Amino acid sequence: SREMRLHLQRAYPLAVVATISPLLGLFGTVYGMIGAFESVALAGEMGDPSIMAADIAYALITTAIGLVIAVPALSAYHFFRIRTNMLALGLEGQLSHVISRWFGPNAVVPSGAPENSSLKGE
Repeated sequence: SREMRLHLQRAYPLAVVATISPLLGLFGTVYGMIGAFESVALAGEMGDPSIMAADIAYALITTAIGLVIAVPALSAYHFFRIRTNMLALGLEGQLSHVISRWFGPNAVVPSGAPENSSLKGE
């Protein structure tokens, strides 16, 4: 359990990056749109699309960058999380097998164990 938590803690930075990067992209989008509307307000007219084009491009680029960072980071986080869970399940199965061999109805005493050991399932 402790080993599993250690492996999951190593993957947490990926989860943080995957969570924060779309939010930063969204912040860039909002900032770009504010700039676009400021440009229109300063120009005083809406007829020329080039007034807003640079700010809208900035908004879309920041959104795209946020997603380009978030998608691989989230994928990697879930990959490592699933892998850690699979390792934990495998360990649990092996431990269960060892316990049933040592303490089950047909217990096998490991070599080197004392003869009066309680490992015989008495």
